[in-house]
Amino acid sequence: MAVRVAYVGSESYHQSYVQDDNFAGYSYCTSFTSSSCPAPATAAKPVAPYSNFSGILEYDSGATSSYHSLQAVVERRMAHGLQAQSSFTWQKTIDVASGANIAASQNGIDNPGNLNWSRGVSSASIPFTWVTNFIYRSPELRGQNLFVRQVLAGWELSPIATWQSGMPFSINAGSSQGAYGEPGYGGGCLQFCAGDRADRVPGVPLKVRQGGRSKWIRQYFNPAAFTVRHDGTFGNSGRNIMYNPPGFSVDSSLMKNWSILERYQVQFRFELFNAFNHPIMAGPDNTPTDSTFSQVNAGHGSVANVSRVGQAALKFTF
Repeated sequence: MAVRVAYVGSESYHQSYVQDDNFAGYSYCTSFTSSSCPAPATAAKPVAPYSNFSGILEYDSGATSSYHSLQAVVERRMAHGLQAQSSFTWQKTIDVASGANIAASQNGIDNPGNLNWSRGVSSASIPFTWVTNFIYRSPELRGQNLFVRQVLAGWELSPIATWQSGMPFSINAGSSQGAYGEPGYGGGCLQFCAGDRADRVPGVPLKVRQGGRSKWIRQYFNPAAFTVRHDGTFGNSGRNIMYNPPGFSVDSSLMKNWSILERYQVQFRFELFNAFNHPIMAGPDNTPTDSTFSQVNAGHGSVANVSRVGQAALKFTF
């Protein structure tokens, strides 16, 4: 038996990100509290610096990221036909951009005028992950007759159970006239920025996944905590501030091996994916202007996959 517990962390600098240099916006306004940020009704329509182009994308390397985790592993080596391992990770990853693919739209940083506005929980951050597996081999029964050995010996059971948190998500802005400008005014960021976000309503709690599953599949979070962000701004809610429903599944295989004349082997293998047919829940509606968002959040936690898949195989080795 072995038990290992560790802190694992890293800090990264000069990470790549994609930026649209043909940004058309209201001078990077974050609010309309000063004369330099006039209301959209009186502000001049934003025009891209190079209006003949939709977007001018640039690779840059000014982003940062950090990773901190607690990792624990319990492991039992094969003995008396049993091998087992259980691994647990509790982690948090923060970055500015979770991807830097210049060939994909909607992959740039959110606000070209303020890199820190995009800093938040990484889109690849999974707070909790717990994976447990074991392999059990039935005794060889060498002292028994041939029939008993062929029927009862040589079986192998190997399940893998996985439980993990859902992927993080942000609340969309819910309006087309953002800090990027309106369509038709050369706002290249309408294509190549990752998107602005909704405004938080001060003092209203999020209430994420309250109560049992029968309750939170109807209302995953408090929709009153958000409102459509002010035109001409990027919104003030954070990036990836909530997580989708956690997932749990068990995959398993059952095998039987036969030896024939010491030269040949036959193996029967039966595998089940999502063996217990546990529902995998989808994420909630995250756009404030959708009717499902403002009413009862219908579709929150809607079933994305409840399939249980089985397959069998027979292998002859010579």
